[in-house]
Amino acid sequence: MTSVNRFVVTMAWLVIIGLSLYFFFDNVIAYLYGFRSKLFGDTFFNNQFWVVAHLIGGTVSLFIGPIQFWKTIRLKYDSFHKVAGKIYIAAAFVTGLSAVHLSFVSHCIPCRPSLFLLSVLMLLATTCALSAIKKQNIRSHQQFMIRSYVLFFLSLLYDLTS
Repeated sequence: MTSVNRFVVTMAWLVIIGLSLYFFFDNVIAYLYGFRSKLFGDTFFNNQFWVVAHLIGGTVSLFIGPIQFWKTIRLKYDSFHKVAGKIYIAAAFVTGLSAVHLSFVSHCIPCRPSLFLLSVLMLLATTCALSAIKKQNIRSHQQFMIRSYVLFFLSLLYDLTS
C-alpha cells in the first residue's frame, strides 16, 4: 500500500470514528442522562425498550466494527477477532431487529420505509456473513461483513440527519 493510499484509508477511518463518537455523545449519552422524547412512549415497555435495545446494540456494533477490520488484530489475535465478531453479530441483530420495530412506530411517516429497508438489508448482510464463516468461506465472510458495517454506518448517518 502506498503512503498516499495509507493516508486516505487512515483519514477515512478517522472520519468514521469521529462521526461515531459525535453520534454517541450527542444521542446515546443524551438518552442515558435522562432525555426522553414523547415519541418514545410513557413506559419502558412501550417504545423505550426498543430504543434502549437499539442504542446498546448500536453502540457495541459501532465501536467493535472498526476493530474487526484492523488487519493486524485479525491475523495476530485470531481468538480475540472471533469473540469480538460474535459480539458484533449479536449486537447487530439486536440493533437491526429493534430498528425494524422502530420503523413501524416512527412518527416520521416518510422515514419508515427507508429505515425498514436499511434494517432488513443490514440483518441480511450480517446473516450472510455468519453463514459464510460457518462454511469457512473467508472471502465471502469479509465481503458481507463490510456490507454489514457499511449498512450499519449508513443507519448512523440516517439517524444523524433525521
